[in-house]
Amino acid sequence: VHELNNDFTLSEVFPNPANTNTNFNINLKQGADVAYTITDLSGKVLVSQKELNRPAGNNRISLNVEGLANGMYYLNVSAGNTKLTKKFQVVK
Repeated sequence: VHELNNDFTLSEVFPNPANTNTNFNINLKQGADVAYTITDLSGKVLVSQKELNRPAGNNRISLNVEGLANGMYYLNVSAGNTKLTKKFQVVK
């Protein structure tokens, strides 16, 4: 995937591993609705959220992962025609 063609760039999830909360930064080329899901490694959707009307530029989104068990997860983020995924871990 060529970053230049993406509607946004996505930071790594931090802190990683996470305990109760974690964050990610999304840098939007233009304002957009941002949708994200957290899935387990089998692809089961555990969290699904939409952030409406996020402005162009850098946006930090915080996630409450307190309800997730210890393990590895995928954060799937989409805006415009771009979908990106980052892997993160929850350790209590």
